Amino acid sequence: MVINDQLYSIHKGLRKPFIRGAFYIHACRGPGIYIFWSGDTCIYVGSTDRTIAERLCEHWTKSHNDELGIWIKALGSQLKVSWEVVDVGDLIGGRDKTNRIRWREQIFIDQFKPLTNKVMARSG
Repeated sequence: MVINDQLYSIHKGLRKPFIRGAFYIHACRGPGIYIFWSGDTCIYVGSTDRTIAERLCEHWTKSHNDELGIWIKALGSQLKVSWEVVDVGDLIGGRDKTNRIRWREQIFIDQFKPLTNKVMARSG
């Protein structure tokens, strides 16, 4: 696993407009990490052990993060979303699955330093 290639891929890779009806068409149906962007500025890094599409729909309806909610209301489809499905197929326990997803999320938080995350980058 080459972390730098994956970081580059999610940062500069295909980003889709944050449009409600498009979530189930464009977003992968697996668990993983998703990132909200405004231009090249990282707004939020999130994770889910359900489908990414389900989680994006929840953000559209009512974001649990008030600051992200303000961005969504202000910019709507001008925001872009990128994602990475985290392979958890070989994991049996729910805790292992969640831990792998959270570990990946923290890597992206550390790298992109999102503006609205409540759990911020580790120092050092």
